Amino acid sequence: MKKYFLSIVVMAIFAIGFAASDETESSSSSSNSSPQTEQKQETQKQESEAERKAREKKEKIEKAKELGKFWGKMAAQNSMREAYAKNDYCKERFISEFGTPSTDEDFELYTDYFKEAYCDSYDETIMAKSRM
Repeated sequence: MKKYFLSIVVMAIFAIGFAASDETESSSSSSNSSPQTEQKQETQKQESEAERKAREKKEKIEKAKELGKFWGKMAAQNSMREAYAKNDYCKERFISEFGTPSTDEDFELYTDYFKEAYCDSYDETIMAKSRM
């Protein structure tokens, strides 16, 4: 019984020591942060809710355009049937990247940005392949 009790006490002391050292390391590393990090944090705090939403929407639109262009090109290069590649495959790729559209904003993202970039890229790639 003494063996087990002594082992448990030693383990508890080590656990407390490690927890205390982790707290001091994290607080010292946060106090030694660079001025750029502090400036970035201040900028993020100053950003209003509306600005944050506008920035996130813009980033999401850019991502949709990039991915639409990429997947359109990939579908055309893989010689997929045009009807399937332009419609169903486009929807499948959007859903796999962004999830099923459920709000008006999601449908707008799909139709106005992703699908448009997808179809443009698909058509350009098909035209380039036919010229060869």
